[in-house]
Amino acid sequence: AAAALPAGAAASLTSRPGRVGAGAQAAPCTTPAGVISEAMRSCLEPLFVRLVADDTAPTAKEAEVCMRIIRALGVHLPAEACQDHADWALEQCHRQTGPCCMTGLARSLVAHWIALSSRGQAGLTTSATTVLEEVRHHMCQLPTDDDPDPEPLDQAPHSLLTIHEANANAIAIIALDQLDGVVTDVERALVVLKRVLPAAKGASGGAAAQPTQGESALPPQHPAFELERATLQRMLDLEPALLTCTTTQLAGSSAEHALRCLEKFYRALGSAFTIASSMNHLHERIVELHWQRLSRNIYQFLSYQAQNEQEYSGVDRKRTKREVRLVPALVFRIEQFESLLVRISKKFKVDLTTEMRRSTARDFRINLSKIEEIEKENEEALAQSKSKKRRGKGKAADDDDADAEMPSGSPEEVDDDE
Repeated sequence: AAAALPAGAAASLTSRPGRVGAGAQAAPCTTPAGVISEAMRSCLEPLFVRLVADDTAPTAKEAEVCMRIIRALGVHLPAEACQDHADWALEQCHRQTGPCCMTGLARSLVAHWIALSSRGQAGLTTSATTVLEEVRHHMCQLPTDDDPDPEPLDQAPHSLLTIHEANANAIAIIALDQLDGVVTDVERALVVLKRVLPAAKGASGGAAAQPTQGESALPPQHPAFELERATLQRMLDLEPALLTCTTTQLAGSSAEHALRCLEKFYRALGSAFTIASSMNHLHERIVELHWQRLSRNIYQFLSYQAQNEQEYSGVDRKRTKREVRLVPALVFRIEQFESLLVRISKKFKVDLTTEMRRSTARDFRINLSKIEEIEKENEEALAQSKSKKRRGKGKAADDDDADAEMPSGSPEEVDDDE
Protein backbone atom coordinates (compact mmCIF):
# COMPACT_ATOMS: atom_id res chain seq x y z
CA ALA A 1 0.00 0.00 0.00
CA ALA A 2 2.86 2.40 0.80
CA ALA A 3 4.49 1.66 -2.54
CA ALA A 4 1.25 2.50 -4.35
CA LEU A 5 1.29 6.05 -2.97
CA PRO A 6 3.38 8.72 -4.70
CA ALA A 7 6.08 10.57 -2.81
CA GLY A 8 4.63 12.92 -0.20
CA ALA A 9 1.04 11.71 -0.73
CA ALA A 10 0.82 10.02 2.66
CA ALA A 11 2.08 13.16 4.39
CA SER A 12 -0.45 15.37 2.64
CA LEU A 13 -3.30 13.01 3.42
CA THR A 14 -2.50 12.49 7.08
CA SER A 15 -1.24 15.91 8.11
CA ARG A 16 -4.60 17.24 9.35
CA PRO A 17 -4.85 18.60 12.90
CA GLY A 18 -5.02 15.85 15.45
CA ARG A 19 -3.51 13.22 13.13
CA VAL A 20 0.13 12.17 12.97
CA GLY A 21 1.78 13.13 9.69
CA ALA A 22 4.00 10.76 7.77
CA GLY A 23 7.11 12.83 8.44
CA ALA A 24 6.45 13.29 12.15
CA GLN A 25 7.95 11.04 14.78
CA ALA A 26 5.02 9.22 16.28
CA ALA A 27 5.24 7.57 19.65
CA PRO A 28 5.81 3.81 19.32
CA CYS A 29 2.61 1.79 19.69
CA THR A 30 2.93 -1.01 22.20
CA THR A 31 -0.69 -2.25 22.38
CA PRO A 32 -2.40 -4.23 19.58
CA ALA A 33 -5.16 -1.61 19.40
CA GLY A 34 -2.55 1.14 19.01
CA VAL A 35 -0.82 -0.79 16.23
CA ILE A 36 -4.17 -1.17 14.42
CA SER A 37 -4.91 2.53 14.78
CA GLU A 38 -1.48 3.50 13.41
CA ALA A 39 -1.81 1.07 10.49
CA MET A 40 -5.19 2.50 9.55
CA ARG A 41 -3.92 6.07 9.83
CA SER A 42 -0.70 5.65 7.85
CA CYS A 43 -1.60 2.95 5.34
CA LEU A 44 -5.21 1.92 4.79
CA GLU A 45 -6.95 5.30 4.96
CA PRO A 46 -4.55 6.99 2.50
CA LEU A 47 -4.88 3.99 0.21
CA PHE A 48 -8.67 4.27 0.29
CA VAL A 49 -8.47 7.97 -0.65
CA ARG A 50 -6.18 7.12 -3.55
CA LEU A 51 -8.50 4.38 -4.85
CA VAL A 52 -11.60 6.57 -4.61
CA ALA A 53 -9.85 9.41 -6.45
CA ASP A 54 -9.26 7.08 -9.44
CA ASP A 55 -12.73 7.04 -11.00
CA THR A 56 -12.61 3.63 -12.69
CA ALA A 57 -14.59 0.44 -12.16
CA PRO A 58 -11.68 -1.81 -11.03
CA THR A 59 -10.47 0.65 -8.41
CA ALA A 60 -14.06 1.10 -7.20
CA LYS A 61 -14.22 -2.58 -6.30
CA GLU A 62 -10.79 -2.36 -4.68
CA ALA A 63 -11.93 0.68 -2.69
CA GLU A 64 -14.95 -1.27 -1.44
CA VAL A 65 -12.70 -4.14 -0.32
CA CYS A 66 -10.36 -1.67 1.36
CA MET A 67 -13.29 -0.12 3.26
CA ARG A 68 -14.39 -3.55 4.44
CA ILE A 69 -10.91 -4.11 5.87
CA ILE A 70 -11.00 -0.70 7.54
CA ARG A 71 -14.37 -1.48 9.09
CA ALA A 72 -13.19 -4.84 10.36
CA LEU A 73 -10.14 -3.26 11.99
CA GLY A 74 -12.18 -0.34 13.33
CA VAL A 75 -14.03 -2.69 15.67
CA HIS A 76 -10.76 -3.21 17.60
CA LEU A 77 -9.84 0.47 17.92
CA PRO A 78 -9.46 1.91 21.44
CA ALA A 79 -12.21 4.26 22.54
CA GLU A 80 -9.89 7.28 22.66
CA ALA A 81 -8.91 6.78 18.98
CA CYS A 82 -12.43 6.28 17.62
CA GLN A 83 -13.30 9.95 17.25
CA ASP A 84 -10.12 10.68 15.27
CA HIS A 85 -10.90 7.97 12.73
CA ALA A 86 -14.58 8.97 12.72
CA ASP A 87 -13.54 12.49 11.67
CA TRP A 88 -11.61 11.00 8.76
CA ALA A 89 -14.68 8.96 7.69
CA LEU A 90 -16.89 12.07 7.93
CA GLU A 91 -14.46 13.96 5.69
CA GLN A 92 -14.79 11.23 3.06
CA CYS A 93 -18.60 11.41 3.33
CA HIS A 94 -18.38 15.10 2.41
CA ARG A 95 -16.55 14.29 -0.83
CA GLN A 96 -18.50 13.63 -4.03
CA THR A 97 -16.75 11.12 -6.26
CA GLY A 98 -18.04 8.51 -8.65
CA PRO A 99 -16.98 5.28 -6.93
CA CYS A 100 -17.70 6.64 -3.45
CA CYS A 101 -21.33 7.22 -4.45
CA MET A 102 -21.85 3.55 -5.31
CA THR A 103 -24.43 2.04 -2.97
CA GLY A 104 -22.21 -0.69 -1.51
CA LEU A 105 -19.22 1.56 -0.91
CA ALA A 106 -21.34 4.43 0.40
CA ARG A 107 -23.11 2.13 2.87
CA SER A 108 -19.79 0.79 4.16
CA LEU A 109 -18.34 4.28 4.56
CA VAL A 110 -21.42 5.66 6.36
CA ALA A 111 -21.64 2.59 8.60
CA HIS A 112 -17.98 2.99 9.53
CA TRP A 113 -18.52 6.64 10.44
CA ILE A 114 -21.68 5.94 12.49
CA ALA A 115 -20.06 3.08 14.42
CA LEU A 116 -16.89 5.00 15.32
CA SER A 117 -18.74 8.22 16.09
CA SER A 118 -21.12 6.41 18.43
CA ARG A 119 -18.22 4.79 20.30
CA GLY A 120 -16.31 8.06 20.46
CA GLN A 121 -19.36 9.90 21.85
CA ALA A 122 -20.31 7.31 24.48
CA GLY A 123 -23.17 5.81 22.51
CA LEU A 124 -24.88 9.01 21.33
CA THR A 125 -26.97 8.79 18.15
CA THR A 126 -25.91 12.17 16.72
CA SER A 127 -24.36 10.65 13.61
CA ALA A 128 -27.42 8.48 12.91
CA THR A 129 -29.65 11.54 13.22
CA THR A 130 -27.42 13.44 10.79
CA VAL A 131 -27.66 10.62 8.25
CA LEU A 132 -31.46 10.42 8.58
CA GLU A 133 -31.79 14.17 8.08
CA GLU A 134 -29.70 13.89 4.93
CA VAL A 135 -31.85 10.97 3.75
CA ARG A 136 -35.02 12.98 4.40
CA HIS A 137 -33.67 15.76 2.19
CA HIS A 138 -33.34 13.33 -0.74
CA MET A 139 -36.52 11.29 -0.10
CA CYS A 140 -38.79 14.23 0.82
CA GLN A 141 -40.40 15.06 4.14
CA LEU A 142 -43.84 13.94 5.28
CA PRO A 143 -46.31 16.68 6.30
CA THR A 144 -46.91 17.09 10.03
CA ASP A 145 -49.34 19.04 12.20
CA ASP A 146 -46.68 21.69 12.82
CA ASP A 147 -45.72 21.87 9.14
CA PRO A 148 -48.59 20.60 6.93
CA ASP A 149 -46.87 21.69 3.71
CA PRO A 150 -43.09 21.36 4.15
CA GLU A 151 -40.99 23.09 1.53
CA PRO A 152 -38.05 21.14 0.11
CA LEU A 153 -34.62 22.48 1.00
CA ASP A 154 -32.47 23.77 -1.83
CA GLN A 155 -29.33 22.40 -0.18
CA ALA A 156 -28.73 19.31 1.93
CA PRO A 157 -28.61 20.11 5.65
CA HIS A 158 -25.20 18.49 6.27
CA SER A 159 -23.71 18.23 2.75
CA LEU A 160 -22.94 14.52 2.96
CA LEU A 161 -22.32 14.25 -0.77
CA THR A 162 -21.89 10.49 -0.52
CA ILE A 163 -25.67 10.25 0.00
CA HIS A 164 -27.92 10.96 -2.96
CA GLU A 165 -31.34 9.94 -4.27
CA ALA A 166 -30.19 6.58 -5.65
CA ASN A 167 -28.74 5.24 -2.39
CA ALA A 168 -30.57 7.27 0.28
CA ASN A 169 -33.14 4.55 1.02
CA ALA A 170 -30.43 1.90 1.42
CA ILE A 171 -28.24 4.11 3.62
CA ALA A 172 -31.21 4.86 5.89
CA ILE A 173 -31.11 1.21 6.97
CA ILE A 174 -27.59 1.75 8.36
CA ALA A 175 -28.79 4.55 10.65
CA LEU A 176 -31.90 2.59 11.67
CA ASP A 177 -29.76 -0.41 12.57
CA GLN A 178 -27.76 1.79 14.93
CA LEU A 179 -30.97 3.03 16.57
CA ASP A 180 -32.17 -0.55 16.87
CA GLY A 181 -28.92 -1.46 18.64
CA VAL A 182 -29.38 1.39 21.12
CA VAL A 183 -32.94 0.23 21.90
CA THR A 184 -31.61 -3.31 22.42
CA ASP A 185 -29.09 -1.97 24.94
CA VAL A 186 -31.91 -0.14 26.72
CA GLU A 187 -33.94 -3.34 26.94
CA ARG A 188 -30.97 -5.16 28.48
CA ALA A 189 -30.61 -2.41 31.07
CA LEU A 190 -34.31 -2.66 31.88
CA VAL A 191 -33.95 -6.39 32.52
CA VAL A 192 -31.24 -5.59 35.10
CA LEU A 193 -33.34 -2.80 36.63
CA LYS A 194 -36.32 -5.09 37.04
CA ARG A 195 -34.14 -7.34 39.17
CA VAL A 196 -32.22 -4.77 41.27
CA LEU A 197 -34.74 -1.93 41.76
CA PRO A 198 -36.82 -3.71 44.45
CA ALA A 199 -33.68 -4.27 46.56
CA ALA A 200 -32.61 -0.65 46.00
CA LYS A 201 -35.98 0.62 47.21
CA GLY A 202 -35.67 -1.46 50.37
CA ALA A 203 -32.12 -0.27 51.00
CA SER A 204 -33.20 3.39 50.64
CA GLY A 205 -35.83 2.94 53.33
CA GLY A 206 -38.73 3.36 50.92
CA ALA A 207 -37.83 6.95 50.05
CA ALA A 208 -38.02 6.18 46.37
CA ALA A 209 -41.49 4.73 46.68
CA GLN A 210 -43.12 8.11 47.34
CA PRO A 211 -44.68 9.80 44.29
CA THR A 212 -42.43 12.71 43.39
CA GLN A 213 -42.26 15.33 40.69
CA GLY A 214 -39.56 17.60 39.37
CA GLU A 215 -35.82 17.37 39.20
CA SER A 216 -35.34 18.26 42.89
CA ALA A 217 -37.42 15.27 43.97
CA LEU A 218 -35.34 12.56 42.29
CA PRO A 219 -34.77 9.27 44.16
CA PRO A 220 -31.70 9.03 46.45
CA GLN A 221 -28.23 8.36 45.09
CA HIS A 222 -28.03 4.61 44.56
CA PRO A 223 -26.42 2.62 41.71
CA ALA A 224 -29.79 1.19 40.67
CA PHE A 225 -31.38 4.63 40.52
CA GLU A 226 -28.38 6.00 38.64
CA LEU A 227 -28.83 3.20 36.08
CA GLU A 228 -32.51 4.09 35.80
CA ARG A 229 -31.66 7.75 35.13
CA ALA A 230 -29.06 6.77 32.52
CA THR A 231 -31.56 4.44 30.81
CA LEU A 232 -34.27 7.10 30.64
CA GLN A 233 -31.79 9.66 29.34
CA ARG A 234 -30.68 7.18 26.67
CA MET A 235 -34.27 6.87 25.53
CA LEU A 236 -34.61 10.65 25.41
CA ASP A 237 -31.47 10.87 23.28
CA LEU A 238 -33.30 8.82 20.64
CA GLU A 239 -35.90 11.60 20.22
CA PRO A 240 -34.27 13.54 17.32
CA ALA A 241 -33.53 10.40 15.32
CA LEU A 242 -37.02 8.91 15.79
CA LEU A 243 -38.73 12.19 14.91
CA THR A 244 -36.62 12.47 11.76
CA CYS A 245 -37.33 8.86 10.85
CA THR A 246 -41.11 9.23 11.21
CA THR A 247 -41.19 12.35 9.01
CA THR A 248 -39.31 10.77 6.09
CA GLN A 249 -40.92 9.09 3.10
CA LEU A 250 -39.17 5.78 3.66
CA ALA A 251 -40.06 2.82 1.47
CA GLY A 252 -39.25 -0.85 1.22
CA SER A 253 -36.81 -2.37 3.68
CA SER A 254 -36.03 0.94 5.36
CA ALA A 255 -39.70 1.42 6.25
CA GLU A 256 -39.80 -2.11 7.63
CA HIS A 257 -36.71 -1.41 9.76
CA ALA A 258 -38.31 1.80 11.04
CA LEU A 259 -41.52 0.01 12.07
CA ARG A 260 -39.57 -2.68 13.88
CA CYS A 261 -37.41 -0.12 15.70
CA LEU A 262 -40.45 1.92 16.79
CA GLU A 263 -42.20 -1.19 18.08
CA LYS A 264 -39.15 -2.11 20.17
CA PHE A 265 -38.89 1.46 21.45
CA TYR A 266 -42.47 1.51 22.74
CA ARG A 267 -42.04 -1.94 24.22
CA ALA A 268 -39.05 -0.60 26.15
CA LEU A 269 -41.06 2.47 27.19
CA GLY A 270 -43.75 0.25 28.65
CA SER A 271 -41.19 -1.74 30.62
CA ALA A 272 -39.47 1.42 31.92
CA PHE A 273 -42.74 2.93 33.20
CA THR A 274 -43.97 -0.37 34.63
CA ILE A 275 -40.98 -0.84 36.93
CA ALA A 276 -40.83 2.83 37.96
CA SER A 277 -41.74 3.57 41.59
CA SER A 278 -42.06 7.34 41.03
CA MET A 279 -42.32 9.88 38.25
CA ASN A 280 -39.41 12.31 37.84
CA HIS A 281 -38.64 14.98 35.26
CA LEU A 282 -37.22 12.39 32.82
CA HIS A 283 -40.48 10.44 32.80
CA GLU A 284 -42.41 13.66 32.25
CA ARG A 285 -40.20 14.65 29.32
CA ILE A 286 -40.73 11.25 27.69
CA VAL A 287 -44.50 11.55 28.09
CA GLU A 288 -44.42 15.06 26.66
CA LEU A 289 -42.43 13.80 23.68
CA HIS A 290 -44.96 11.02 23.09
CA TRP A 291 -48.10 13.16 23.22
CA GLN A 292 -46.84 16.25 21.42
CA ARG A 293 -44.80 14.89 18.54
CA LEU A 294 -43.83 11.24 18.30
CA SER A 295 -47.21 9.49 18.40
CA ARG A 296 -48.71 11.96 15.92
CA ASN A 297 -45.80 11.54 13.53
CA ILE A 298 -46.01 7.75 13.79
CA TYR A 299 -49.69 7.64 12.80
CA GLN A 300 -49.01 9.93 9.84
CA PHE A 301 -46.09 7.68 8.91
CA LEU A 302 -48.41 4.64 9.04
CA SER A 303 -50.95 6.42 6.85
CA TYR A 304 -48.27 7.15 4.28
CA GLN A 305 -47.14 3.51 4.28
CA ALA A 306 -50.76 2.36 3.84
CA GLN A 307 -51.19 4.60 0.80
CA ASN A 308 -48.06 3.22 -0.83
CA GLU A 309 -48.77 -0.41 0.01
CA GLN A 310 -50.64 -1.00 -3.25
CA GLU A 311 -47.55 -0.02 -5.24
CA TYR A 312 -45.44 -2.75 -3.60
CA SER A 313 -48.07 -5.46 -3.07
CA GLY A 314 -47.57 -6.87 -6.54
CA VAL A 315 -43.80 -6.50 -6.49
CA ASP A 316 -42.77 -7.90 -3.12
CA ARG A 317 -45.57 -9.77 -1.39
CA LYS A 318 -43.30 -11.11 1.36
CA ARG A 319 -42.23 -7.64 2.39
CA THR A 320 -45.84 -6.44 2.35
CA LYS A 321 -46.90 -9.30 4.61
CA ARG A 322 -44.12 -8.45 7.07
CA GLU A 323 -45.25 -4.84 7.18
CA VAL A 324 -48.85 -5.95 7.72
CA ARG A 325 -47.70 -7.85 10.82
CA LEU A 326 -45.53 -4.98 12.10
CA VAL A 327 -48.20 -2.26 11.85
CA PRO A 328 -50.72 -3.83 14.27
CA ALA A 329 -47.88 -4.74 16.63
CA LEU A 330 -46.72 -1.11 16.71
CA VAL A 331 -50.26 0.23 17.20
CA PHE A 332 -50.78 -2.27 20.03
CA ARG A 333 -47.59 -1.15 21.80
CA ILE A 334 -48.54 2.52 21.52
CA GLU A 335 -52.05 2.02 22.89
CA GLN A 336 -50.73 -0.28 25.60
CA PHE A 337 -48.31 2.46 26.67
CA GLU A 338 -51.10 5.05 26.67
CA SER A 339 -53.33 2.87 28.85
CA LEU A 340 -50.37 2.40 31.19
CA LEU A 341 -50.03 6.18 31.48
CA VAL A 342 -53.68 6.39 32.56
CA ARG A 343 -53.12 3.84 35.33
CA ILE A 344 -49.89 5.51 36.48
CA SER A 345 -51.63 8.90 36.63
CA LYS A 346 -54.18 7.46 39.05
CA LYS A 347 -51.54 5.59 41.06
CA PHE A 348 -49.09 8.47 41.60
CA LYS A 349 -51.66 11.28 41.52
CA VAL A 350 -49.94 12.99 38.59
CA ASP A 351 -51.47 14.11 35.31
CA LEU A 352 -49.69 12.36 32.42
CA THR A 353 -52.64 12.51 30.01
CA THR A 354 -53.13 16.26 29.63
CA GLU A 355 -52.49 16.25 25.89
CA MET A 356 -54.04 12.85 25.23
CA ARG A 357 -56.18 12.61 22.11
CA ARG A 358 -57.82 9.69 20.38
CA SER A 359 -55.69 8.18 17.66
CA THR A 360 -57.14 8.24 14.17
CA ALA A 361 -54.88 5.73 12.41
CA ARG A 362 -55.47 2.05 12.93
CA ASP A 363 -54.07 -1.20 11.62
CA PHE A 364 -57.00 -1.88 9.24
CA ARG A 365 -58.36 -0.36 6.06
CA ILE A 366 -61.48 -0.92 3.95
CA ASN A 367 -60.52 -2.87 0.85
CA LEU A 368 -63.36 -2.58 -1.66
CA SER A 369 -62.03 -5.28 -3.97
CA LYS A 370 -61.79 -7.69 -1.05
CA ILE A 371 -65.35 -6.83 0.02
CA GLU A 372 -66.68 -7.58 -3.46
CA GLU A 373 -64.85 -10.90 -3.49
CA ILE A 374 -66.26 -11.88 -0.09
CA GLU A 375 -69.80 -10.87 -1.13
CA LYS A 376 -69.52 -13.03 -4.23
CA GLU A 377 -68.40 -16.00 -2.14
CA ASN A 378 -71.29 -15.41 0.28
CA GLU A 379 -73.81 -15.38 -2.57
CA GLU A 380 -72.45 -18.67 -3.93
CA ALA A 381 -72.58 -20.25 -0.47
CA LEU A 382 -76.16 -19.01 -0.01
CA ALA A 383 -77.20 -20.46 -3.38
CA GLN A 384 -75.71 -23.86 -2.49
CA SER A 385 -77.47 -23.79 0.88
CA LYS A 386 -80.85 -23.10 -0.77
CA SER A 387 -80.37 -25.94 -3.26
CA LYS A 388 -79.60 -28.34 -0.41
CA LYS A 389 -82.76 -27.26 1.42
CA ARG A 390 -84.87 -27.85 -1.71
CA ARG A 391 -83.43 -31.34 -2.10
CA GLY A 392 -84.10 -32.00 1.59
CA LYS A 393 -87.75 -30.90 1.28
CA GLY A 394 -88.28 -33.16 -1.74
CA LYS A 395 -86.92 -36.18 0.13
CA ALA A 396 -89.15 -35.42 3.14
CA ALA A 397 -92.25 -35.27 0.89
CA ASP A 398 -91.40 -38.68 -0.57
CA ASP A 399 -91.15 -40.15 2.95
CA ASP A 400 -94.59 -38.73 3.87
CA ASP A 401 -96.16 -40.35 0.81
CA ALA A 402 -94.64 -43.68 1.74
CA ASP A 403 -96.04 -43.41 5.28
CA ALA A 404 -99.50 -42.64 3.92
CA GLU A 405 -99.52 -45.90 1.90
CA MET A 406 -98.74 -48.10 4.94
CA PRO A 407 -101.62 -50.36 6.21
CA SER A 408 -103.27 -49.61 9.56
CA GLY A 409 -101.78 -51.37 12.57
CA SER A 410 -98.38 -51.85 11.00
CA PRO A 411 -95.29 -51.93 13.29
CA GLU A 412 -94.25 -48.50 12.08
CA GLU A 413 -97.59 -47.01 13.08
CA VAL A 414 -97.52 -48.72 16.50
CA ASP A 415 -94.06 -47.30 17.13
CA ASP A 416 -95.26 -43.84 16.15
CA ASP A 417 -98.18 -44.07 18.58
CA GLU A 418 -95.87 -45.11 21.37
